[in-house]
Amino acid sequence: MSLLVKIVLSLVVTFIAFGFVIFLAGGGHGTYLPMKYLFPYSMIIAILNKNINWLAISIGLLQFPIYSLIIDNKLKWKILVLVLHIFAIIIVLNMNDQIFN
Repeated sequence: MSLLVKIVLSLVVTFIAFGFVIFLAGGGHGTYLPMKYLFPYSMIIAILNKNINWLAISIGLLQFPIYSLIIDNKLKWKILVLVLHIFAIIIVLNMNDQIFN
């Protein structure tokens, strides 16, 4: 699979996932839990800033395309990305926030 195809597919997945978590967040009246699982780095930034700002959105939009570039063919990179993502999920789920519960 070519690099361009990987980036395009990862962007499609990203926008579908973004739409899904925004729908479930319900404009602030739903749940942010899927957002914390799919986009933990963005949510860590959002919790620290007490709002979802342009930096958090940008990181979320770039997360899956970056993943697709990193995990190209090497097993240890795939494992590293998975471990870091799980670690970020654990961090964001244990952060004390009153806004994104």
